[in-house]
Amino acid sequence: MTAALTPVPKIQFFADDGTPLVGGKLYSYAAGTTTPLATYTTYAGTVANTNPVILDSRGEADVWLDNALYKLALYDSDNALIWTVDNVSSVNSGIFTGPVSGTTGTFSGALTAASGTFSGAVSGTTGTFSGALTAASGTFSGNVSGVNGTFSGPVSGTTGTFSGNVQMASANGGSLGGLRNRLINGGFSVNQRGVSGTVTLAAGAYGHDRWKGGASGCTYTFATVDNVTTLTISAGSLIQVIEGINLETGTYCLSWNGTATAKIGAGSLSASGVTGSITGGTNTNIEISTGTVSKVQLELSPIPTTFESTRPYGMELALCQRYLPAYSYNMSGTSCYEPIGIGQFDSATALIAYCKFPVTTRVPPTGITASAAADFFVRYNNANNAVSAIVLAASSGINGALVNITTSGASLGTCGIFYTKNTVGSLLFTGCEL
Repeated sequence: MTAALTPVPKIQFFADDGTPLVGGKLYSYAAGTTTPLATYTTYAGTVANTNPVILDSRGEADVWLDNALYKLALYDSDNALIWTVDNVSSVNSGIFTGPVSGTTGTFSGALTAASGTFSGAVSGTTGTFSGALTAASGTFSGNVSGVNGTFSGPVSGTTGTFSGNVQMASANGGSLGGLRNRLINGGFSVNQRGVSGTVTLAAGAYGHDRWKGGASGCTYTFATVDNVTTLTISAGSLIQVIEGINLETGTYCLSWNGTATAKIGAGSLSASGVTGSITGGTNTNIEISTGTVSKVQLELSPIPTTFESTRPYGMELALCQRYLPAYSYNMSGTSCYEPIGIGQFDSATALIAYCKFPVTTRVPPTGITASAAADFFVRYNNANNAVSAIVLAASSGINGALVNITTSGASLGTCGIFYTKNTVGSLLFTGCEL
């Protein structure tokens, strides 16, 4: 244990002969001025002293300073000046009603056991706060505990224990823990429909995965630089409907990079940093209006944080395929064929093939869109046969679908394999979106 010297409990002054300065007068001013500045009778700072303070029969007085710099002037009872001292502050520029240990800092206001406010860095071995701790930055080599804390700059240390909320915009200069973003494809990296150039969407029509045209449709272009895709919306708006199963009740923050405005649900279009309340289990619209936009994020938080870039592309693609199961190919080579499904011929020209989805879909698909029938073929009897039509069968599920494929030259009961050719092609199962 380390002990500390007690402060002087009462202020006392003496005359030149060493006797108490009875009736002496202590004037207090704002530092560097002659503007009176009050002192107080107790630590509570609610009752001001007279100015000047008149010293008692022991030359003593109760003088408590505010969190400010003072100029003090001492006179004897005959108003003769003894001394003037400028830029006087309290011992610690703070009020401690409980333990605060091992910390140092620059105090812009009161520091108490219930709260702490620092205009600069805070450093030390340990700190215990029963209420809020607010600082520009902090470095702790030992344990830091408290109810909550808000830091506008970096915080580093060995350990930290907080029983309440800690708000941080980033960690180690990057995004916080993963899977915070409730938006899917907020970085616009997944484009299974293969939109390009100037994208013109009717109301409700989809472009990049999970993003559809608003009530007035949407027109946009996009470019990818250093693996960051930026959209430029010139007309209308883009909407993503977040499935209620992915939302809980709370206050959410919507943020992005760019000049576009956006809103949560029925809120108002605003610049990045929009907040709004969402009821858990309720499908919720996120709408983005004209301007540039990239790195869109919706998180359960009252403040925006660094965009979550920790989700790998394969995970983002799988999340998108819950709403758009798709087979997309961009292959090269003379023998680079890939099977999509396998089935049996109902007739000499009709193969019914079962196609397994990459992930379980939200609902069974209601339609199918092929890039072109010529991008696919059916193999049977040791031969590749051209496809002229691809149609979704009536009975489809959430794990796969039956597809009717029109070809030629087969026999009833023959087995066939549905393939993609070595070309750019796609097969989209539609109707799973919100």
